[in-house]
Amino acid sequence: MRVVLIIDEKEQATLVAKAFSGQLGGPLGELAEMTASTPEVDRATVEFRSDGSSTTLSVDTDRRSRAMSANMTPILGATERITTIADSVMANLLGLGEVGKASGLTIDLPVHALDLSVENCSATRGRFSYVVN
Repeated sequence: MRVVLIIDEKEQATLVAKAFSGQLGGPLGELAEMTASTPEVDRATVEFRSDGSSTTLSVDTDRRSRAMSANMTPILGATERITTIADSVMANLLGLGEVGKASGLTIDLPVHALDLSVENCSATRGRFSYVVN
């Protein structure tokens, strides 16, 4: 498995690289044990927008505009509330993650030999935080 880190803040680059290379331990340390090499790091402009009814992500690198893009629209249940995974096993990982549909996910990073395009797939959004003790 290969890991490429896209980082938008210069100040975060060193700490994020340490976390994903396993130097800080924890779940990311366990993930690092499964990878064959040190993560590749690339700087980019990352834009994340969520208005409650949809979420979009776009990443522009120095070498390529729209190097990554994704969008997600949550699925509404019978009560017109957003469907969550609160009662599933995934709730342990994502908390109250929201279930939805992505009309597209594109990754176009030839410098890292990554090229992927997926349409009309399931999607989940939730909060993520990583705390170093």
